[in-house]
This record gives sequence, structure tokens and C-alpha cells, in this order.
Amino acid sequence: MSDKILTAVIASLVLVLLLLIYGIATLGSSERSNDRVLPERHHASIGQVVFRSEGGMTRINPAVACATRDACELVDRIAAQIKQDIQALGGAHPVSALETTEGKQRLQTALTTHVQQLVQRNTGDPSKIVTVFFDEIVSTTID
Repeated sequence: MSDKILTAVIASLVLVLLLLIYGIATLGSSERSNDRVLPERHHASIGQVVFRSEGGMTRINPAVACATRDACELVDRIAAQIKQDIQALGGAHPVSALETTEGKQRLQTALTTHVQQLVQRNTGDPSKIVTVFFDEIVSTTID
């Protein structure tokens, strides 16, 4: 009986030792990944936008992720124009499409491309616009 207990204790100790070794190895690799410098991101909020489209209305709170502070400052200066354009562009995205992930991604892609074009027209670098994202997106269907 004592041989079985001794074997179980040894097996348990080996398992604990292996887990400790794995934990130390994982800790070391995560410390190395924390040494990487991630690019700094800046954000510019556009404010709430409501637009009508086929099937109802949609309310979003878009924000723009920029690679530089200067790009976000330009977005802040032209935010009113961006907001008006989002209202116009949003109408091309039916409420039913915005209920799907693919539909939301299409809207996001269209808005990102448009903001990049607006930034370029206002003598900014469009490559500094990373993406347009939504803090909130709420669609209401109208029967």
C-alpha cells in the first residue's frame, strides 16, 4: 500500500515541477513580448450621427483611429464635414445589412476610405488614418 502512495506522491511532484517549468517559460516569453514598442494610436471622436436608410434609421458614434496626433487634429477640424458625409453615405447601407457583421464591416470600410479621401483633400496624409470604428451602432427598423 505504501508503494502506491509513494508513487502517487512522486507523480504529483513531477506534475507540479513540470507546471512550474512551463509557467516560468511562459512568463519569460511574455516579458520579451512586452519589450516590443507598439505604435502609438490617437483617436478623434466625430460625435453621434443618425442616418436614414432602407428599412429604418441607424445611430452610430463613430471615432477615427489615427497613427499621428496631427492626423487626428485634422480630423477634428473637418469633423462637421465628416459627420455630414457619414449621414449621406449611411443611407446606402440598409438597416437589415447593418444587423450582420459583414454589413457593419462594409460600412466601416466605406467610412474609413471616405475619411482617408477627405484627409487627403485637406492636405493630410491619408495613410495616417488607421480606421473608423463605432463606439455604438443602433439600428431601428420601421415597418
